[in-house]
Amino acid sequence: MSRALLTLSLASALALATSRGAAQPSIPPAPPAEPPPPAAPPPAPPAEPPPPTAPPPTAPPPTAPPPTAPPPTAPPPTAPPPYQPLYGPAAPPPTAAPAPGPPPALPSVPYARRPVELIPELGLALPHCKSGSDSSDRCEGVRGGVALGFAALWRVSPWFAWGGGLELAGFGYQPPERLGLRETSAGAVSLDLIGRVYFTEEGSLDPYLQLRVGGGALGTSYRDEAGTKYQDTGAGPSVGIGGGLDFFLSHRLKLGPSVDYARIFVDKIRHCAESDCVDVAKDGGGHLDAYFTVLARLTILMGDEL
Repeated sequence: MSRALLTLSLASALALATSRGAAQPSIPPAPPAEPPPPAAPPPAPPAEPPPPTAPPPTAPPPTAPPPTAPPPTAPPPTAPPPYQPLYGPAAPPPTAAPAPGPPPALPSVPYARRPVELIPELGLALPHCKSGSDSSDRCEGVRGGVALGFAALWRVSPWFAWGGGLELAGFGYQPPERLGLRETSAGAVSLDLIGRVYFTEEGSLDPYLQLRVGGGALGTSYRDEAGTKYQDTGAGPSVGIGGGLDFFLSHRLKLGPSVDYARIFVDKIRHCAESDCVDVAKDGGGHLDAYFTVLARLTILMGDEL
């Protein structure tokens, strides 16, 4: 019964609504509202630069395949040697000589010879008086004295030297009393070229022979009973020969004895009375023509070793 009442009430409500709708005019529906304009999008942040990209890897060049080793070949047959040893086994093959090294340094030669020799000398001189056809009054009574000199030599090799020298000699003069002479003196001088030959190139002994060629003079001087001074001088070319033996005192000094003979070829005699001079024959009253010397020579060595 209740279900019938509910159905009746729904039907009456529907009929009432239908009748109202028919009686009222229809109202058009309101237009739909415009949507609000869209909001502006926020500014975009600045774009970051893209990170650098590595270049694409290049492909390695193609490699050639490894060469194939040739197939091993048999060694060539060895030829027989051109000869066979007569006795015993064959000699081993020669080995290569070692490379030459630097030459060894030459040791310093003790008492080496040097190119320059300066030679002062001092010793005894013994004159020779050549007798004249009439007498020997010009040189009778001349005796030994003192000799001194100096020489300079250039030793071009250990075996030979040449140079020049000056030699002075003063003799004693005691004429016979019968001549009545006083204030007497005698002497000689020579200036020569010298050539010298040596016999050793090393060691502490240095023997030699030498030849002198040049010019010289010998003479006497005296006063007679009246006090007049006279001079008799003979001059001419000279030749001397001698030798000696030097001992090394150090690397730069030598000392040794020597013996020399000097001959002066006198052509004429110059006879002077005070300042008046005349030439006289050499054979009338004799004259000095040569002298021996026994000397001690000190040699000073200079320069590099020969």
